[in-house]
Amino acid sequence: MAAALTGCDGETDRPIATWLVEGTDIVAPEHGVPAGRYLVGRTLLYADTPLLLRRVVYVQTLHGPVTLYDFTAERDGRRVALCQPDRDGRRLALPVLDAELRPRLTCTSGAQGKCILWGYRPWEETSRGPPLADLFAACTRMVRADYAGDGRTFTKDGVTIFVCDRFGVRPCSDKPPFAFEAAWNADGAVCLARPRLGGNAPPIAPCGADRGGSGALLYNWSMQRKCTSVGKRSSSFTSAHSV
Repeated sequence: MAAALTGCDGETDRPIATWLVEGTDIVAPEHGVPAGRYLVGRTLLYADTPLLLRRVVYVQTLHGPVTLYDFTAERDGRRVALCQPDRDGRRLALPVLDAELRPRLTCTSGAQGKCILWGYRPWEETSRGPPLADLFAACTRMVRADYAGDGRTFTKDGVTIFVCDRFGVRPCSDKPPFAFEAAWNADGAVCLARPRLGGNAPPIAPCGADRGGSGALLYNWSMQRKCTSVGKRSSSFTSAHSV
C-alpha cells in the first residue's frame, strides 16, 4: 500500500514531485525505487513545516528491514532534530499511514515507531496471516497506556514493559519478567489487572484467568514502580522494552 507525500526542491523550495510511502520507504515514482538517496539534502514540506533530510538509516530487525530518516526543522533560527531521542539515542523518524491512509511521520521514540520496530507492520497484513493492522493499533494503545481508547494516557517515559501477542508475532513467555498489566485490542484494554503507574485508571473490566479471552490480541506486563534496577532486570528478556 502506498500514500502520497509532497516533496520540495532544496534550492528552489518548490514542490518537485509526489512521493509515495510504501512500508517505511519513501519512493520516487519517476525512479521506481526507494528515494532516500535522492532526497538526502533536500526539503520535504510536511504539515506546513519544511523538513531537511540529512541522512537515511537502514535497520534490519527480527521482522524485516526498516528505513529511518533523520529530519531537522528550523526553529528560532537554528536547525533542530525533528524527533526526541529513543532509548538508543536515535533521533530518527519513519513514515506511517493514518486511519484515512494519509502519510504521517512518527519517531522511533514514539508509540507508533516502537510498535513497528517490535514487528507490528500493518502494511504486511495478508488474509492468511495475523491481523497486523489491529495488532499495530493495539500495541500503540498499550505503549501509551490508553486503557479506554479515548486518547488519555496513564504512563510515563522509561517504564519497562514486556509485550507479546496470541499470534506469535512476539511470542509469549512461560515466565514473564514483570507483573501482568492488561490485555488489549485495537480499541484499548480488554481487561485491566493493574494500572501501570498505580492510582486511578478508567473503569475497565478486571482480568480473569482467560485474560480477555478471544477478544484480546496482545498482552503486556510492566515493571512495578517500586523496582529501580530497570536496566539490569530488563536485559535478560529480549521482549522487554522501555516505553
